[in-house]
Amino acid sequence: MAKLRWKIVSARVDAMIAQAKRGKAVPLPSALAKMAAGLDDEQREAFESYLTTKLEEDDPEDGQPRVPLNPRLKAQYLAFLNPPPTGTAANPLLSVVLQKREQEVSPTPKTVFIWNVALTRFKTLACDGADLPVREVTRQHLVKFKDALIKLPSLKGGTLSATSAKKYPDAVKSTLAYALSQGWLDANPATGLSIRGVNGGGKSARLPYETDEARALLDAAATLDEGPNRYLPVILAYSGMRLSEAGGLRSGDVKKLDNTWVFSVEDSEVRRVKTASSRRLVPIHSKLIDAGLLDYAERQRAAGRDRLFHTLRAGTSSLNTVTTSWGKWYSRWARRFVPDRRKVAHSWRHTVATKLRQANVREDLMDELLGWSRASMNARSGSGFTVAMKKDAIEAIAY
Repeated sequence: MAKLRWKIVSARVDAMIAQAKRGKAVPLPSALAKMAAGLDDEQREAFESYLTTKLEEDDPEDGQPRVPLNPRLKAQYLAFLNPPPTGTAANPLLSVVLQKREQEVSPTPKTVFIWNVALTRFKTLACDGADLPVREVTRQHLVKFKDALIKLPSLKGGTLSATSAKKYPDAVKSTLAYALSQGWLDANPATGLSIRGVNGGGKSARLPYETDEARALLDAAATLDEGPNRYLPVILAYSGMRLSEAGGLRSGDVKKLDNTWVFSVEDSEVRRVKTASSRRLVPIHSKLIDAGLLDYAERQRAAGRDRLFHTLRAGTSSLNTVTTSWGKWYSRWARRFVPDRRKVAHSWRHTVATKLRQANVREDLMDELLGWSRASMNARSGSGFTVAMKKDAIEAIAY
């Protein structure tokens, strides 16, 4: 009876795997549990060994061309054979680590999305679908993940670019770094792991604008209708703010402090600042005042509009910011003057950093103006830089 039961089960496994390799619908992995029901321990062990062998089998069957088993389906089968271990308070599951990190850090919806996609892909591509306790994650898992990402297809054809592939290991690495900070790890197994130049196609990171390119864009923006199209390029060019920071400004964020007009970069209902160091005061450059920004802000306040650029909307996706659509418009518009696709709205931030360095502005003062976080900044409680000092540095930006 036991032998008959085993023959029936093995025949069903053969049929299931053959169907899967031909791309046909197959039973869910939960069906394996029903197949295994009634087998004794020895038979179950043989069943699991047999199924694993079939999953790894490379030879064609019945003269048919080999069609590899869907990696996700294979991961689900293997996850059944290797039920996920349970975590403990001292060694939580990766999903628990990520959940606690999200609760503590309160990241943006887009960041949460990337973190969760990264963890899902890590479990699927490197852990056979298992949600491992954090102490069981090894360097080998991470290398396997990196190597698999390099081969993943892109929606645009080919494989993932270096930039797209890199963000997922980085997300896993930062989650493990959080686990290390909580005392759940003694060392981060992802330290030093990186993807460099994978399928970059000769493309480099975003580039700053040359001075003549900047002038062309600023001159063109001055002819546009009053609102974000006219003022956002100028704000980015003379402040170095992130696009989301500038586009999410409230009318009241344009204020006077110590006889100097400044932008107050803070959290709002439409804008999340990136880090604690991103909350800052940025003096308003005289070129922005000459362009009429202060008068525009006053008219917005007089009209009862809380936001400086009230026409910007986030759209339906929770991952969009109020500047998502505007950023796409800007890219199309700016290419009329600067065709290089590596130069986008964020290029202004690189351009401003370059201008400040050329003017010999101190690095720590640059950190404060641009909202950069560095270890050296953690030692300072308060900046030590007056608004007047920041204003002098901002005025060094010239095109």
